[in-house]
Amino acid sequence: MKKKILLIDDSQDFLLLLSSLFRFHDIEVEAESNPDLALEKIQATKYLMVISDYLMGNTNGLDLSRKIRQTDMNREIKILLISYKTLDEDELKQVQELNLTYLRKPILPNELLSKIKELTAI
Repeated sequence: MKKKILLIDDSQDFLLLLSSLFRFHDIEVEAESNPDLALEKIQATKYLMVISDYLMGNTNGLDLSRKIRQTDMNREIKILLISYKTLDEDELKQVQELNLTYLRKPILPNELLSKIKELTAI
């Protein structure tokens, strides 16, 4: 059985692009544009990794990551935040405290795939 990755981004185009890339490389993926629905999925399904945009409407990736980490089932899940935003010192500290990985957009496909393999050993 394949391990799933959950993609969370409010951009449907970005979700489609990443989903296509992962499927091409035989990585099972689900995509969600609504952070609240994504959190429900995460609480109900064991994912190998969550890849989330940093800025999404009324929430951000740090807040979402905090909520994910609150459940025992997801304390150790790999979370990769991606964004065009340059994180400030406080945000970078929170990334470290929550044990997250941060990549800045634009991301080259090979760079993203390498980071996923490094973090998950898939």
